Amino acid sequence: MSKLASRQFILSRNGAPIAGVRTKSIAAANENIDFTDDDSDGNQTLSSLVGRREVTISVGGVYNDDDLMGLALSENIQDEFTLTDTVNNEAITGNFNITNYTREGGGSESELEFSAELASSGVISQGTPSQ
Repeated sequence: MSKLASRQFILSRNGAPIAGVRTKSIAAANENIDFTDDDSDGNQTLSSLVGRREVTISVGGVYNDDDLMGLALSENIQDEFTLTDTVNNEAITGNFNITNYTREGGGSESELEFSAELASSGVISQGTPSQ
């Protein structure tokens, strides 16, 4: 497997790159179904099926427009987002809710930065990015 640089990943909203993203991460969580009972002799018994799947994307970067903040402040905080690995031509796409948005600045000589967290809602697809 090749080594990757962070800049080789792009976060897009409805197919368009967003908000001067510098940092990004993705986390996937699969909640188990626990079938442990008295017949398990004290051993945990988990189903091979996923009870609940959650994908979270966290991003941060330089603030350069109001698009992401506007969505975070609107009544409809859900949209289609894609995180694309441009080296391996792979993408994770789905509907995500903006669960957290922060915009902050340092002194008068520094850039205005933002951070946001997106939580999946519904089915997440993985594969080749759509053109």
